[in-house]
Amino acid sequence: MKIPSLSVWHQKLLLALLLAPPAVQAQGYMSMAPTMFSTQLSFSAVTAGIGNDAASTKSSKTAGRTSLSYTPTPDLKQKTVQGYVDRLKTKNPAASQAVATNFGPGKYDYGTIYQGLIKGYNLRDNDAVDAMTAYMVLGWMIVNNVQNDQAVTAAMVQGVRAQLAPRLSQSPQLTTPGAAAQLGEEMKLQFVVVQGGWRSAIKENALPAYRQGIAALLKNQYGLDMAALALNDAGFAKK
Repeated sequence: MKIPSLSVWHQKLLLALLLAPPAVQAQGYMSMAPTMFSTQLSFSAVTAGIGNDAASTKSSKTAGRTSLSYTPTPDLKQKTVQGYVDRLKTKNPAASQAVATNFGPGKYDYGTIYQGLIKGYNLRDNDAVDAMTAYMVLGWMIVNNVQNDQAVTAAMVQGVRAQLAPRLSQSPQLTTPGAAAQLGEEMKLQFVVVQGGWRSAIKENALPAYRQGIAALLKNQYGLDMAALALNDAGFAKK
């Protein structure tokens, strides 16, 4: 995904995460996981088989354009930001304040930033499958130190989407009213925050620590060892 120029909110988020003691840094990275996932959605069910050739081929053939679409209203966005801020308060107060300051009412619209970052990958900004796809691809790029966004094509991104779509659409936790919307917006905000930290880590020569933190987050929360995965038109596959 694209790496835009550094902005003030990027810098604040980086400082909040990277200038803390190592133990606090670890807590800060882990506290980034979306609230809904930690309480409702089964990570193992969503990510099971990703990276295995057989599972990848099957999902690519059957997923089509499975959609978990919703309407990203201003109220939903503000609730998403507030939930994120509240979750970070105890583990990383500085990061919590940075998110509130930069994405609170009247501030940056993370949805607009997200739209700019996913442009050209055939992803939508109102679909939970697309949002999780964007986040997973971004995580893979960070862990594998792929800084050239042209190395990741729209076909590759759609391959990951094809892997995730049937898993998400079959999750009973996402059939309740508003669940897909909550998931989609949390993943979009998560994407913007993590991408901002990545850009800042590159500028501040703190990339190794940031890559390790994101790798640990993805492995612990999603069961995915991104360092062991390659990315091609069929999605994630074992190296």
